[in-house]
Amino acid sequence: MPIVDGFEATQRIRALEKDNIIQIQKDRASHRLNGRIPIFAVSASLMKRQRAELISYGMDGWVLKPIDFKRLNTLLRGITDSEQRNRDVYRSDGNWEIGGWLEDRSIA
Repeated sequence: MPIVDGFEATQRIRALEKDNIIQIQKDRASHRLNGRIPIFAVSASLMKRQRAELISYGMDGWVLKPIDFKRLNTLLRGITDSEQRNRDVYRSDGNWEIGGWLEDRSIA
């Protein structure tokens, strides 16, 4: 049993970022695009109706189990590729089950 679940872990990471306790290399492509550490929820039971909740915890994306690693690789390319991310941002008419980015947070 983990000490904290993914929601609390995400909140703690975001708090550390906010307080500048986590030192991120600001010249990295991933930081220039995201402005923070990208965090993806991984679960077998996330529902589309939880999207706003995931965003409120500070998550950037999600992928459902069983994990399609080809799809995961595509999603992770969005960490440094804004065009790829834009293609994978969830839209209300999209397929929730394939996973994606919760919203476009790119700052580049």
